Amino acid sequence: MAASDRAALTARFQQLARQDEERRLASFTCDDAWTLGQYAREAYERHSAGAARRVGVAIQIHSFDGQVLFACVVGQGATPRLGEMIRRKIETVRVYSVSSYAIGRKLLGQGKTLDDLGPDHAPHGGAVPIFVRSVGAPVGAIAVSGLSQEVDHAIAVEALERHISAAGPAH
Repeated sequence: MAASDRAALTARFQQLARQDEERRLASFTCDDAWTLGQYAREAYERHSAGAARRVGVAIQIHSFDGQVLFACVVGQGATPRLGEMIRRKIETVRVYSVSSYAIGRKLLGQGKTLDDLGPDHAPHGGAVPIFVRSVGAPVGAIAVSGLSQEVDHAIAVEALERHISAAGPAH
């Protein structure tokens, strides 16, 4: 990989990490997780609109105290493999405190592969940290798996941004 490509990937990692850090909720409750999950389902519907066959995806929201706060499968052809991929993506976010997509860009920018983190991590797009304004580290993650890593990431980000926007500045 050319040095300019590595530099671009490193810059992309920094941009994604900054966006993850800036995307903060006022609070994060079970009700917030439910709403966030519904927003992710709706984002999936928008991304799959017009497709002849809607590919199956799994969506999960976990708190980092070990609770699964939201879980669903949407579309056709979802397999148990998606749940395992979500587990690995969320573990990546839990350990590195940035999106799984950002970690993938960082690895590639360092000339490494997406498999270099080992079997318990998946630095593929789709899991995004959930930050609360009053807490320094992420309190959980939203994860999507089943589409391309770019689309999985976009769905999770869209859901979080919609939730933040809907809550308004006072929330």
